[in-house]
Amino acid sequence: MGTVSSSSSGSSLSSMFQVSGLASGIDTASIVSKLMQLEQRPLTKLQDSQTKLLNRKAGLTEIASKLSTLRTASSTLMLSTATQTRSASSTNTAVATATASANTSLQSFTVNVSQLATRTTMTSGAAIGTQVTGATTIAELPNTNLTTGSGTITVGIRNAATGVVTTKEITVQASDQLESVRQAVEDAFNLNLLPSGGATGTLTNGQFSFVAPVGYELIFGGAGDTSNVFAATNLATATADTTATAATTLVEAGWNYIDPSTGSVALNPTMTLTHVSGGVTRTATINVGTSDKISDIVTSINQYLQGAVNIPTTGPNAGVNIGGLGLTNATATFSNGRITVSNYNGTLAFGSDGTQYGNSLLSALKLPTTATGSPAASSGDIATTKRTYTATSAVTTVSPTATLDTALGLTGSSEFRINGTLITWDATTDTINTLVSRINSSGAGVLASFDSLTGRMSLQNRTTGATGITIDDNYGNGNYDLTDALKLTTNGGNLDAPVTSLGQNARYSINGGAVQTSTSNTVTRAISGVTLNLTGTLNTTATISIGQDTTAAVANVKTFVTAYNDALKWVQENTKVDAARRTRGAFAGDAMIEGIMTRLRGVVNTAASGLTTTYKSLPSIGLSSGAVGSAVGTTSSLVLDETKFTEALTSNPEAVQNLFGLSGGPLDSLKTYLISATSFSGMLNSSQTSADTQLRDLDRRITDMQSRLDQKQAALQKKYSDLESTLSKLQAQSSSLSQQLAGLSNNNK
Repeated sequence: MGTVSSSSSGSSLSSMFQVSGLASGIDTASIVSKLMQLEQRPLTKLQDSQTKLLNRKAGLTEIASKLSTLRTASSTLMLSTATQTRSASSTNTAVATATASANTSLQSFTVNVSQLATRTTMTSGAAIGTQVTGATTIAELPNTNLTTGSGTITVGIRNAATGVVTTKEITVQASDQLESVRQAVEDAFNLNLLPSGGATGTLTNGQFSFVAPVGYELIFGGAGDTSNVFAATNLATATADTTATAATTLVEAGWNYIDPSTGSVALNPTMTLTHVSGGVTRTATINVGTSDKISDIVTSINQYLQGAVNIPTTGPNAGVNIGGLGLTNATATFSNGRITVSNYNGTLAFGSDGTQYGNSLLSALKLPTTATGSPAASSGDIATTKRTYTATSAVTTVSPTATLDTALGLTGSSEFRINGTLITWDATTDTINTLVSRINSSGAGVLASFDSLTGRMSLQNRTTGATGITIDDNYGNGNYDLTDALKLTTNGGNLDAPVTSLGQNARYSINGGAVQTSTSNTVTRAISGVTLNLTGTLNTTATISIGQDTTAAVANVKTFVTAYNDALKWVQENTKVDAARRTRGAFAGDAMIEGIMTRLRGVVNTAASGLTTTYKSLPSIGLSSGAVGSAVGTTSSLVLDETKFTEALTSNPEAVQNLFGLSGGPLDSLKTYLISATSFSGMLNSSQTSADTQLRDLDRRITDMQSRLDQKQAALQKKYSDLESTLSKLQAQSSSLSQQLAGLSNNNK
């Protein structure tokens, strides 16, 4: 049985069905295949040539890329910025830091900062909207999650000594007024949690405040709460404040008037005021009551400061001042936890009656016992044994997500300008949040924000410096509806004028010289090439040192070395001939490629002419093909002696850069060669162009030859097919004749 074969020639006549040897018994398909293999040899040679050219072109592309990388590294290294980089260090980064550009003079200088630049801010003069009162319901709170129905809140106490926590859950209704909430919370503390009661709560100017009795801490809110009343009123974030207030009693401030040895109450404890001025010393004695508050002490101090001097000349008090100090302008005040006495000449000191009771009072009030000039004040915040929890800010009825007509009662639409930039608004579609976004995306140069906790809008200049913020009615007709409502109107009759904190310019001096100013804390004009970053106003100086930055320079040289060795290694591998293994690199014997290796190696050994400095060749600064005396075969690449290079760069950075950047020097010669090799008209591109031309010619020849081979194969297949057909017919005729002869023979018997 013959075989069925499929012949592929690559042309349109690439397949022909054939039944081989049915008549002759000869495998004609195999004969055709072997004949075509002989005919295929010239085509195979052309295809081999095509593959070699394609490989050559790919190799040329690869080496061109490597040389281009080396060219870039060489060009970079020739720039002064590659090796003349600078480091800047500061002895006090809390005062100033610095950065230096390349080629900046190596130097050091001192910086003193007396004032940092700040941004101008403008904040609403009061909370926007109406502050909540005791009559405000929970549902009316702007940030409440309870608008209908009921919810739960949790209060708790912590025993300061044992750490034990006890809690109580309270049910509230959305319709409950805040005064009833305050009362429910106070009752829960006093009736359910605190053994002896003593907790008090107030709601004043939109702020809740609760005072804990001595020894206990208060907790507002629990994980299982279904109402966020405490968060919506800013009480959840309140922290314990142990700073005394005017209403703090002296005992609560730490005064002990009980004699621990006898347990008896001190009789008529006193505190003294001693004033010295112009060589005259006067002392006034203040009687202290065991139930006095800090406000009572301040009142008494003022009475004796300003009271007339009374020194009897006769009687039991002769020569002793039983009156005041006669300092009519002196004033004692209490603010932020401290007592302050000011507006007097000379010195003032506080004293006691010499007993432990008076001394403990002075200690509790932190008043100075040695003479001090004006003002004389508490050395720190006066503490109290009671803890006060005050909501972090007042709450108003304004919601930042409600439209302006609902939130602020505005109507229609209008516009205004911030720093001359037009801002539009529509009461029916805009909210405080959309207004903030519109301001921030405008060109007004400010950052707007709304603090829902304090209920205030804030504007801050994007840049520092003593530049104000202006808000103008765009029409000039006094229509300040929106800015009035936001409490940001600086004119137009708004009583709640905004609070503006004008930004300030930075003030600094260099090397103790004249004070200089800057609108920014980043100063670029003080020292040429140096950018100063002013960071603080400590009462000290920072010494800035500008030095040679060897790290960046070493990195740039390493990049060059890597690119150099990468290109050199490629050339070596692709031109190598291994006689023992009878292998040759793809570019072995290629003068152009082998010439690249010669030029690369020449760079290392080329001395720069025209230089009078110590460094006249790459090896002189640590760039070589290896140490002298290295074993053969170990010096085929470029090596960087980092220590030697760093020493050269540190001792004479200009000389190193002169070597790298010299016109006609090693790197310049290399760069010139690489440009000629990799440019559009360079040798590598020309070689690739030549390869492209040869490939096009080979493509044409291969196509033509393939077509002829297809025709040849078709002719052979037809020839043998015709032969089989003829043989088949002859065999049929022979068979028929044999049958006829056999029939005649049978008939003759």
